[in-house]
Amino acid sequence: MRKLLKNVTSSLTSPQQWLVEWFRGGPESESGVQVDINTALGLPPVWYAVSKISGHVAQLPLNVRRRLDRGSEVAESHPAQQLLNLRPNEYQTPVVFKEQMMVHALLCGNGRAAIVRRGGVAVELIPLLPSCTYTCLVDGKKWHIVHCHDDDRTMQVNISAGASREGSYYRIPDEDTLHIPGLGYDGISGRSLISVARDAIGLGVAGQRAASRIFKNGGRPGVILEATPGTFRGDQDRQEFMEEFNEYHEGLDNMGRAALMREGMKATTLNLSAQDAEFIAQRQFQRQDMALMFLLESILGDDASVSYNSQYEKNLAYLSNCLNKWLKKWEQESQWKLLGQRAQRSMFCKFDTAELLRSDYKTTIESCALAINSRIISPNEARERIGLNPYEDGDEFFNPAITPGTPSEPESSDNDSDDAEEAIAIENSNKLAVTARMKHLLGVTANHAKDAAGRNKNFMNWLDDYYGEDGKWNKTFARAVEEFGGSPDVASRCVCNLRENLLEVAGSVNQEGLLAAVAEVVKDWPSLADKLADEVLLEQCDA
Repeated sequence: MRKLLKNVTSSLTSPQQWLVEWFRGGPESESGVQVDINTALGLPPVWYAVSKISGHVAQLPLNVRRRLDRGSEVAESHPAQQLLNLRPNEYQTPVVFKEQMMVHALLCGNGRAAIVRRGGVAVELIPLLPSCTYTCLVDGKKWHIVHCHDDDRTMQVNISAGASREGSYYRIPDEDTLHIPGLGYDGISGRSLISVARDAIGLGVAGQRAASRIFKNGGRPGVILEATPGTFRGDQDRQEFMEEFNEYHEGLDNMGRAALMREGMKATTLNLSAQDAEFIAQRQFQRQDMALMFLLESILGDDASVSYNSQYEKNLAYLSNCLNKWLKKWEQESQWKLLGQRAQRSMFCKFDTAELLRSDYKTTIESCALAINSRIISPNEARERIGLNPYEDGDEFFNPAITPGTPSEPESSDNDSDDAEEAIAIENSNKLAVTARMKHLLGVTANHAKDAAGRNKNFMNWLDDYYGEDGKWNKTFARAVEEFGGSPDVASRCVCNLRENLLEVAGSVNQEGLLAAVAEVVKDWPSLADKLADEVLLEQCDA
C-alpha cells in the first residue's frame, strides 16, 4: 500500500503538480487564462460537445443480453442488467450515473466507478472523482488510488475483498473498478483534454472574456454626428437634440428613415473594422477547434459544418465517427467486469442505438412495410418499433402482397361485415407496401440518371446499357415486381417509359445543359409509384 501511495502523496515541501494547480486555480495556458473544468465548461462549444456526447451515452440503454441459438434476448433478471438500467447506486439514476462518468472521461480523460460486490456479485457502482483518483501500475498490476473525504460513499461501504484502505486513501484493484478511459498512449489511463488542449481552450476563454470587456468598458456608436461651433446654445439644447434624433431613428420600425441635419452638421457611419472582423473570425475558428477535439462533424453556429440529406444520415455519421468508440468502451468494460468470465460465454453487454437512428414517422412506416414484405420483421415487431401494442397473429412472417390471407372455415353471416372490413384493410396494406417499394426504386433510378448525366460524356450509351433489355435496372425492377406477384411485363413497360423520357431530353439539349434537364425530368418519377402499384396489384389479381 505504501508503495502505491508514494506515487500520489503530496506535501508543502515536495508538492505534486496537482497540488500546485489546485492552489493556482488550474494550470495556466499561453493566453494567461487559468484552465480547469469550470472555465472549460464555461466555453459554449465545450459545453455543447460535452452535453451532447455525455447526454446521448446516458440516454441509450446498455442491456445485458443472453445469447440464444439464433439471436439474443435481454437478460432482465441478471444483477448487472438491474445495475445498469435501474439503480447503479443509492443516490443516482442510470442516466445521471452514465452522464457523470462521460463528463469525467471527456474532460479529465478517465471515468471511474468503484464496483461494490457482495458474494462476488456487483451490487453498486460508485463514481470516483478524477481530481481525487490516480491510476498506476505496480508490479505489473493495475490499481486505482482514491483520496476520499469522510462523507464519500466509498468510505461507507466495503468495496471488495481486493480493496484496502489506509487513512483517507483507498486502494482499489482494476477488476473492481469500472474504468472508461479517453484517448491515451500508455494503455493505462486516458489523457486529460483540459491538460492536452489547455492552450486551445484558454484561447477560446480569453476571446470570450475580451468580448465581454469590450461591451462592459467601451461603447461603439453606429453613427457620429459632427456639429459646427455654435450649433447648440448649451448642454440642454444638445441633449434635447440627441434624444429627439435617437427617438426618430432607433428601432426596427425606424430603419431607413431619412435624417435632417441642422446648421452644417455632418453624420458619419462607423463600419466594422478589419480588426473586429478578424476577431469574429477567430471566435469562429475556436468553435471549429472544439468540434475537432470532440470528433463532432457539425456543431451549432458553424456554417462550415458538414451538411446531410436527412437527420438519419446526420445521426449515423455522428454515431460512426464520434459516439461509437465510447459505446464500445462501455460495452467491453461492463461485460468484462460486471458479468464475470464464466457468464461471458453466454451473455454480453450491448447498447441499443435504435432511438438515436430513428427516422421521421413517414420514413419509419415505409421502412417497416418493406421489412415486413421482405420477411425481415413481423408486423408485431414493426408495431413495437413505433410504440403500438401487438395484435393476434401479428408474429407471423409473411408477405401480405403475395399471401393476403389463409384459408379458413366458413363463418356465420354475422361476421360477413367483419370479413369485408378485414379484406379492405389487407388490400390497403398491400397497396401501401407496393407503393413504398416502387417509390424507393423510382427514387434510386432517378439518382442514378442524374449521376450519369453529370459524369458520362456519352449519355446515350449509358441509357442502352442501363435500361436495355438485358440492362441492370430492367432486371432489378422485374425482380421487385415479381416479389409482389406482379408480371415482369409491368416492369418492362415502366423501364421503357423511363428510358423514353431520358432519350427525349438527351436529344433536345447539349452536354452542358444535360444534367439540369435530366434533373428536371426525374424529379417527378417517385410520384409514379401509386399508379405503378395499381398495375402490379391488377396483374396479381388477374393471375
